[in-house]
Amino acid sequence: MTIAALALLVACVNKNGQSTSDQQSAAQTAEDEIKADVTEYYLTLNNMAQGEDGLNIDRLDRMFCSDNLLALIDKAAEKSKEATSPEQAFNDEGEHWLKGLQTPISVQIDKMIVEGDAAAAMLTLWDDSLTASVVLAMSKIGDKWKIDDFVDGEIHQISLRQSINAFLEE
Repeated sequence: MTIAALALLVACVNKNGQSTSDQQSAAQTAEDEIKADVTEYYLTLNNMAQGEDGLNIDRLDRMFCSDNLLALIDKAAEKSKEATSPEQAFNDEGEHWLKGLQTPISVQIDKMIVEGDAAAAMLTLWDDSLTASVVLAMSKIGDKWKIDDFVDGEIHQISLRQSINAFLEE
């Protein structure tokens, strides 16, 4: 995914009236916070997967996704209850987190764009034998960065939101 495509995920106009040096300082602080939060996301995923109860994607979503994304996920879950077969239900089987990888998953932030309380982070994920890329669209909520969308960083560049919205429109 290109820097231009990353930029489209983030509001491009800074309207808070800060000086350039204040903006750069705030952006560096935000980047440090995002790095810490992304590390926490995948450390939690790995610890959960190795734990007694196993990996719980719903719990990960509720811990680290924005209320807006959770509402969309919940709508898909509600509609899925009406399905008469598994093929009619929405279930990405945790792929928005796993991207076909096995735990433990390692993560590296390749690029980041921050504009105020919005950000996009391009990640490379890998396990013992595979790599994948994903872009996280994020919003600052309180003192944490929450995930607003997972965008496939590979060829398809389909987001979780797009997939859910397409399912809801069926």
